[in-house]
Amino acid sequence: MRPAPVAPDEFLNSEASLHKMRRAVRLLWALALASMAVCAVLLVATFYTWNAISQVRDLERRIEEIGLFEKRISNRLELFNTGIQSRLEKTNSRISNIQSELDKSISDNRKALTGLNAAAAQLGKQIPAYSPAGSFGEVGANQPAALPVQRSVPGQAQTTSGSDDAPVDAGQAGFRRIIEPNGSVKYEKIR
Repeated sequence: MRPAPVAPDEFLNSEASLHKMRRAVRLLWALALASMAVCAVLLVATFYTWNAISQVRDLERRIEEIGLFEKRISNRLELFNTGIQSRLEKTNSRISNIQSELDKSISDNRKALTGLNAAAAQLGKQIPAYSPAGSFGEVGANQPAALPVQRSVPGQAQTTSGSDDAPVDAGQAGFRRIIEPNGSVKYEKIR
């Protein structure tokens, strides 16, 4: 059997439909390629998003560790601060105790000095030649002048402290002071 002859309109229709079909297939291939490209882009984006999410989680974990570290440091600083404050309080109490002891000692010394001044005044009334003019410990104008001290050096003539080069008066006994190497002192009459 032979196929039936196709009319020119049908032929044109079939060729147009074949052309539409080819165009549809091309469109489908283009859509398939586009969807594959979008899928590849989405896969890459998913990979980078997953990587970024894991990095964010790692950062969150580190931030939590930093918070715990900060709490530990804060606790240690509070403990250190408490220790320093207690040491400062002990030091302040010691300083105040020392200050009160010094004040007490000063007041006791003033009382003793007042008593000594009163005793010196009493002694001044009883023995006027030896009493100081003012309070205890002050040099008075009515005290006798210091006598010159006699000094001698072995092998030299005796002199007084007033004049180092002047010899001893003839009216005084002539003695010479001798210091031995062992540190003992002996006196010898000068002839």
